[in-house]
Formats: sequence, structure tokens, C-alpha cells
Amino acid sequence: MSGGPREWFGQTRAAVVAALGRPIRVESRTAYPNKPRSLDSLVTFDYDGATFVFYTTKGDAHDILTKATVWQAHLLSHSPITLGASVADVRSFFGDSSQGSTPHMLYSTTDGILDHLELWFDQDRLVRLKWIYGVD
Repeated sequence: MSGGPREWFGQTRAAVVAALGRPIRVESRTAYPNKPRSLDSLVTFDYDGATFVFYTTKGDAHDILTKATVWQAHLLSHSPITLGASVADVRSFFGDSSQGSTPHMLYSTTDGILDHLELWFDQDRLVRLKWIYGVD
């Protein structure tokens, strides 16, 4: 969970652009709307098949990937979990003994800074993954 897109594409905006090219759309908003003097912001890169969100500090001088959502197979070529995987296969990968159909799963790390992986299913087949990385 802590690897994923951070490992495959990099942790910064520059690294993601180097790996995937320029995004289709870039959006920026303040990270703390109730703190008018805050220089922190959230920058979203939209690609065909993925969205990456970066937390920036010090007026864009420093950034880190905090969230990545992927729904196109070509962006998961390095992933041990592929689109189309069954619910049972995903549970097996995580050592999860649960059974039955589900439209959504959430797995989290258990120590240190928490990272999460959300998975969505349609007709018991994986269609979307979202990594949410904890920020220190």
C-alpha cells in the first residue's frame, strides 16, 4: 500500500510528469481554506485513466503525492493487483479471509504513518484503485 504509484511514478509533480507526460488538466486549491495566510495547497493532475493529488508547502517549493486514483490498466503495469481481478483474488493477496461479494474494500497500514488503499468492484471485478498516503 505504501508503494504503488509513489514507487512506480515518483512522489513529486516533476517525477509524475517525467513518467507520464503533461496532465490533461491541472487544478490547484488551498489546503486550508480557513487559514488565509497558509501557503499550502493541493494540486490535482488529471490524466486519461488516473488522478494524482499533491500536497504542496512553502508556496510550491515542496510537494508530495498524497493521493492517486487509477482506473486504466496501462497505468497498473507494475501492480501486483490488476484491473479485472476478482474480489476473491484481491482478498487472497491481502491475506483477508472474508468471503462474498462487495462493491468496495479498504485496506490500511497498521503502523507508523497510515496509508490506505481503496478498491472498487463492478460485478465482483476490480475497476478502480485509490491510494491515500499519510503525510507527516
